[in-house]
Amino acid sequence: MRNNVQQLAKLQANLDAAREELEAINKEETLLQWQPTSFPQLQQMFQAKEPYDKLWNTLLNFTEKHEKWMKGRGS
Repeated sequence: MRNNVQQLAKLQANLDAAREELEAINKEETLLQWQPTSFPQLQQMFQAKEPYDKLWNTLLNFTEKHEKWMKGRGS
């Protein structure tokens, strides 16, 4: 579980970096008075990742707190 959450975090960082790079490209295209290029695949990747992100983060959070909940231990 923890490994999956870490991998999703790395993927998120890579997607964020890609978004920043694509925004820079669009800015350059605008300065050159070109039509900015659209990158619909990037948004699709963010959307495709979201359910997995929610699943693994929820599962990890539940697992980490399970013992506290079941045994009545404080935080």
